[in-house]
Amino acid sequence: MIDEENIYNEILKDSLSNSPLALVFWVVDEDNISVIDWNSVSERIFGWTKEEVIGRNFFDFFIPESEKISIENVVKMLMEKRYPDININKNLTKNGGERLIKWFNTPTKDLHNNRFFVVSLGEDITELEIIKQKVEEGERRFHLLFDKMQSGFAYHEIILDSKGEAIDYKFLEVNPEFERLTGLKAKEIIGKTVKEVIPNIEKMWIEKYGKVALTGESIEFESYSNRFNRYYNVRAYSPEKYKFATIFNDITEIKTAQEEINKQKQFYESIIEKIQESLIVCDKDDIIYYVNNSFLAFSGVDAQVVVGKNIITDFTWLLPDTFFRDYKKAKEEKEAIKSERHSIILPSKRFAYMSGWIVPTVVNEKLESMIITFEDVTEKIISELEIKRLNRVYSVLSNTNQAIVREKQIDRLFDEICKIVTEDGEFSLSCIGFKDELNNGIILKSVNSKFQIDRKAGDIISLNEIPKNWENVLKEGIPYINNDIEADETYSSIFFKSRLSLCSSLATYPLKFKDKIIGFIEIFSDEIGFFDYEEQKLLAELASDLSFAIEYYEIDQERLAVENRIRNLNRKLETILQNSPAGIISLTVEGLILSWNKASELILGWKEEEAVGQNIFDVYPEYKDTINLLKDTLLKGKRIYNYELLLTRKGGSPITISVSAAPVLNEAGQAEAIITVIYDITEQRLSEEALLESERRFEELLRNLNLIALVLDINGKIMFCNDFLLRLTGWTREEIIGKSWFEYFLPDDVRVILESRFSDFIIKKELPLHYENHILTKEGEKLLINWNNTYYTNDLGQVIGTLSIGEDITVKRAAEEEMKKLNTMLEQKVYEKTRELERALVELKYENEERKRTAEILKITSQDLAKSLEKERELNELKSKFVDMVIHQYRTPLSIILSSATLALNYAQSMDFEKLKKYITSIKSSAKEMLRLLEDVLIIGEAQTDKMLPKLEHIDLKELYYEIIEALPAYEEKTHNFLFSTVGENFNINSDRNYVTQIITHLLTNAINYSEMSRTIRTKIMDLGQNIEISVEDEGIGISAEEQKHLFDAFYRGKSAKGTFGSGLGLPIVKKLLDLLGGTIEIKSKVGVGSIFIVKIPKNK
Repeated sequence: MIDEENIYNEILKDSLSNSPLALVFWVVDEDNISVIDWNSVSERIFGWTKEEVIGRNFFDFFIPESEKISIENVVKMLMEKRYPDININKNLTKNGGERLIKWFNTPTKDLHNNRFFVVSLGEDITELEIIKQKVEEGERRFHLLFDKMQSGFAYHEIILDSKGEAIDYKFLEVNPEFERLTGLKAKEIIGKTVKEVIPNIEKMWIEKYGKVALTGESIEFESYSNRFNRYYNVRAYSPEKYKFATIFNDITEIKTAQEEINKQKQFYESIIEKIQESLIVCDKDDIIYYVNNSFLAFSGVDAQVVVGKNIITDFTWLLPDTFFRDYKKAKEEKEAIKSERHSIILPSKRFAYMSGWIVPTVVNEKLESMIITFEDVTEKIISELEIKRLNRVYSVLSNTNQAIVREKQIDRLFDEICKIVTEDGEFSLSCIGFKDELNNGIILKSVNSKFQIDRKAGDIISLNEIPKNWENVLKEGIPYINNDIEADETYSSIFFKSRLSLCSSLATYPLKFKDKIIGFIEIFSDEIGFFDYEEQKLLAELASDLSFAIEYYEIDQERLAVENRIRNLNRKLETILQNSPAGIISLTVEGLILSWNKASELILGWKEEEAVGQNIFDVYPEYKDTINLLKDTLLKGKRIYNYELLLTRKGGSPITISVSAAPVLNEAGQAEAIITVIYDITEQRLSEEALLESERRFEELLRNLNLIALVLDINGKIMFCNDFLLRLTGWTREEIIGKSWFEYFLPDDVRVILESRFSDFIIKKELPLHYENHILTKEGEKLLINWNNTYYTNDLGQVIGTLSIGEDITVKRAAEEEMKKLNTMLEQKVYEKTRELERALVELKYENEERKRTAEILKITSQDLAKSLEKERELNELKSKFVDMVIHQYRTPLSIILSSATLALNYAQSMDFEKLKKYITSIKSSAKEMLRLLEDVLIIGEAQTDKMLPKLEHIDLKELYYEIIEALPAYEEKTHNFLFSTVGENFNINSDRNYVTQIITHLLTNAINYSEMSRTIRTKIMDLGQNIEISVEDEGIGISAEEQKHLFDAFYRGKSAKGTFGSGLGLPIVKKLLDLLGGTIEIKSKVGVGSIFIVKIPKNK
């Protein structure tokens, strides 16, 4: 027995050590489950050595907390049933990890000591389980992909005939997208053949798929299905023999789009091929993949030579370095560059210029391709070069003429001209030579060259050295032209021994003095063939101008002698001339200016150094006939007084001058010079015109107002009256101007008293603003006048009279008296009626209903009468307000106009132009203000008659705003800050331009008048669709809620408006015009903060 047990133990140990499975031998002893053996596989799987686990309770180190209950149940079952069992659970490793183990447990009991043993063999299935899970997840994902994939998918089995050829195939599986694309449902086709499902299927589908299933070769193709009328992209492969899978997509829309793209491509390619500019397209690696026909025609190369080549490395023989520099820059910066004026040599050896654009195409910030376009600009640039050449010659001619005018020394003039030729004309060499009779040769007066030469100015060229071309020019007087010196073997030069590239062509022109040839001017160019027909004409003109200058110089020397004599005569007058307020100019009889004083500079704009030495005919050539006429008069010994002449000052401004002139006679009585005295009377004439215009408008204003305008001096004499007074009284202006107002117009009973009071008013300065008195007409009729008065002052503020505006209230007062009588009579009648009613009440109590009706009628009659009286009272009040407004608002402008006009006349006589200009400006400003007030009054008047009709036209509100704001004095003088903004896009309306202008102007004027200086005024225009909203916001004094109720009442001015200029008509006019245009106005205001006026106007009235 012992031997068998030992043998068994040895076999067990050998099995434990050599087993591929983990083997754990454990014992259950009461509540303790401990390990008694552990093989090497267990050590490898779990990490613990045998020595570390023997005797330990495996619940302490081997079983995870999550598995303990499960293991306890397994142990209990093994002890109860005592037969082998299999369980799978997680076990802990030494490093804290977990392994999934499949345990084969065999229980046994030791009968000797009654202990329970278990032998457990464990297979590590951790990796297997992971693989299994991945396979399951893969299958789940496959089915999910299978069901959700956007392509149609079908799995088939091929069917062969007896010869092994494909004749049909069966549907094994299809996905939902297959069903959607084909309309075939899985439940209807799975297990069926394609011929059963689609009897007339094209044979090519079976042949293609049969080859895939039999050979295993995958295919992909595009095909059109007649049955479904669709294009498909099909991919087929064989996962196993005799079976195949198809994945296909409906590409009908793509094919249609491709066809459309191809059409568009062909269309644009045809356009590109037809354009005149050359076109090259490269990919991002600089490989050319397209060129158009224009490029091939321009370059002279074939497309196969170009396409597929690198534009940078393979085309240096065609395109210049400057082009590649621009190309690389455009590519690096990803910005289009205009690449211009590149010179190239084409394969045909033709020289050409090219200009164009280099444009990178960028998609999602990545470079896709490079597009190069250019055109042949050779002819254009050659034309530019020809024009440049002519411009060079024109520049020489122009600057030479200026030098002739400017330079007074003839030798310096020669040097200046030669310098102009070489520097401004960019010629190689120029020289001027004269015959030297003394030395029997040629003297070089001036030489200028860009390079070192053998001659210089002052050199004498002997007869035997003179070149043939000089000899011919001096002898024949005919210009010499040589357009190719290098090719002319007969030509020789004194300036250089060998031919130079800098001197390729030359031109020599004769110089004359009084039709006699005295010298020449010679010019060299570094260009072959430079001196063409046009250049020769211009250079001939240059030689002619230089000849004129030489002749003029000789004449000038004679002139200088005469001038010296005249200057001696004028020296004594120089001090007087320079300090005179009048312009004083002395001239020779030929018109040469000898002197020009400071006043002449101020009047005509030319400085003394600019004018002296010039001829008056050159300064004012357009007045040659007039000046000659005056000159002829003076040469006859006559004088000219105050001849008015309209000239142009230096700078272009017009000026009116008064000219007086006298001849200076020599001992023989002949005119030797002319003295001219000029005055600038421009401002005087403008002032006179402005004054006449102001008086006309003033008269027009007073005439339209039907009010008396009267100015009296401090003695009561009439200084001014308007036509209305004359029409009213029957007097003429000649009969009363300068006469006593009191003697002619006041009745005897009040004349003395009022004349005495008038003197007191002047002395004590207590003139009443308002009073009434009677005046007499020429026929003796009495008229009652309501007067509004103010003092009439001069520029120093001294009282020099009174200004009165009077209203004839004779009829009004009579009407009022009549109204009083009527009121008294009415009151009496009402009283009598009341007494009669009282008696009727006593007598007719039983007629109660009739009495009530009668009383109601009387009540209505009384109310109507009361309303009529109230309306009459309001009308009188409105008229009174109107007259009061006119008197107060016109008083100040009228006073300014009258005082400024008087002073202007005084200063006009003394020629104080600055003061005269100041007073005329005051007149103009005051007249404009009166005209604006008159326009406001006329608008209110027309509005009352309902005769106003809008005149519709197209208006751009933004442009109109800028026109209005620039006309405001506050904007020009920058007294306030103006901000303008818009919201929206369309600010065009169809409305009345005048009405809209009035509305915006009044709103802006209000904002200016009621805001302190430097405050900001904001204007905003908003597009509201059918309407336009205009808001004007100020930072002014604000308007109380109570005053806002009356803002649109004519002539109303609130308490806060005191001390500010205004008529009380602005906002009523705005309201009336908005009503006519179908608009509205809204006010938002806070006292001390400011106001916002919001106007809405329909875009289409």
